[in-house]
Amino acid sequence: MAMWRQLIPKLSTLGLAKQVHAQVLARYCELLVLWVDCVAFTRKNGRSYAVRADPTNGVDSEGKRKEKPGRILGFRKFPEVDMMIKVHKELLIIEREFGGTPAAETRVKIEIERAAKGDVGDIKSRFFAPPQSRNAAS
Repeated sequence: MAMWRQLIPKLSTLGLAKQVHAQVLARYCELLVLWVDCVAFTRKNGRSYAVRADPTNGVDSEGKRKEKPGRILGFRKFPEVDMMIKVHKELLIIEREFGGTPAAETRVKIEIERAAKGDVGDIKSRFFAPPQSRNAAS
C-alpha cells in the first residue's frame, strides 16, 4: 500500500494514472515490493550459499568416511536471486508502458504532445484517403 501511495500521485500529475490502469498499477506495486524484498535479502545474505557435506551421511559401504563433515562441496544461488531477475524484467515491461525509462519517457511525451495538438490530420489522411493514395503512402 505504501508503494501505491508513493507512485500513483506522481503518475497522476503526468496524466498516466487513470481508473482503467488500476489493475496494471496494482500489479506493478506488488511486483515492486517483491523486487525490493529480494534485493534486501540478497544484500543481507549474498547471492549464493555453500552446499556442505552432510555430517551424518558421509560414510561409504565399508564404513569409511567419503566426505569430511561440513566440507564445502559447491555453491548454489538463493532462489531470491532468480526471482529478483525475473521480477526485474516484468517491472521493466510495465515501466516502459508508463514512460518509466528514459527512452519510454521520450515516447510518452511525444504521444502526449501529439494528442494535445490534435494531430489527427495525418491519421485521417492515411485511413480515409482514396485507395490509390493509401498505396502510394505505404
